[in-house]
Amino acid sequence: MVGGGAGAGAAQAINLILVLPVIACIVVIFRSVIGIETFGTFAPVIVSLAFLMTGLAWGVAIFCVIVGLGVVLRSALQWFRIQLVARLAVLIALVSVMMAGLTVVGAYLGVGALLNVSIFPMVIMSNVIENFTTTQVELGTREAIRLTRNTLFVCAACYLVIEWAGLQSIVLSFPEVLLGVVALEIAIGKWRGLRLLEYLRFSDLVRPAASER
Repeated sequence: MVGGGAGAGAAQAINLILVLPVIACIVVIFRSVIGIETFGTFAPVIVSLAFLMTGLAWGVAIFCVIVGLGVVLRSALQWFRIQLVARLAVLIALVSVMMAGLTVVGAYLGVGALLNVSIFPMVIMSNVIENFTTTQVELGTREAIRLTRNTLFVCAACYLVIEWAGLQSIVLSFPEVLLGVVALEIAIGKWRGLRLLEYLRFSDLVRPAASER
């Protein structure tokens, strides 16, 4: 029984490891082809991976709770006027306490998804909170909310693509698919043209130029 449980756990771990490059490729498509801005690349990749463990609904709820409370606590840290490195360390401590609290609530209420809250990486979530606050100060609250919404949208889209297409089982059965994923990422990385949203944004400028020809 122990060996069987360990084997199942190892298979699940390998599955998550193999699907990670696929998630990264989807994020690259959203950022570089479609043109959706997010809080970096690592955050949507890792949070999408966490969604696969918690489920979409609970994953979104956990993300919003951690980021929401974290932003409030991060604003309170302004009073201490501490440097960035120390501030991030304090944020990691605060996020870990929040995650531990959600885990306790999950155990008390019998909510399995909350027991997997530790899947959400503390460092990544702390960086999301820090990026939100920095963007809020530099570009305004509306822009910070927009980037957070975009990040959450891309994470949800990655989850849905992985789940609907059954990519976890495909990658586990045919790991060589990852070679195609890398090739696609290289091809996208060489693209220097406009992104899809930029085409839509500047379509009014492109049409007059085309009609003049």
